[in-house]
Amino acid sequence: MGSLLYERGVLHTRSYDELNLSQPDLIRRVHADYVQAGAELIETNTFGSNRMALARHGLADQATAINRAAVDLARSAAADRAYVAGAVGPTGVRFGIAGASERRLARFALAEQIDTLVLAGADAIMLETFTSILEMELALEVAR
Repeated sequence: MGSLLYERGVLHTRSYDELNLSQPDLIRRVHADYVQAGAELIETNTFGSNRMALARHGLADQATAINRAAVDLARSAAADRAYVAGAVGPTGVRFGIAGASERRLARFALAEQIDTLVLAGADAIMLETFTSILEMELALEVAR
């Protein structure tokens, strides 16, 4: 998703996840292109849509709305021709040195995102690009 958005002129300096709200037609078109190319599973535009990752762009309070919109956009493009996986990426917490309170916040952020994706209608959850095995294990535990 990200590389196609970049190819279509979206700069790396902005939140790609926020485009679910500000440029929904662009996101829907990217999904539709994947489906038209024969994809049987597409992922939501939510790699960085957990509260902690969105905070870097001043968007933490929009986490739920961004994730809901992402599933709706993917579903509309999939049109019963593809499954929709809710993409979940890392929080940005450095788990090797994080304290207990920061880990609790990461757990909450991941749980909030995963719950929203599932309740909005994602068929599966896709955990991707975690660099910390501790955070990956936490995300997997939350997703179960």
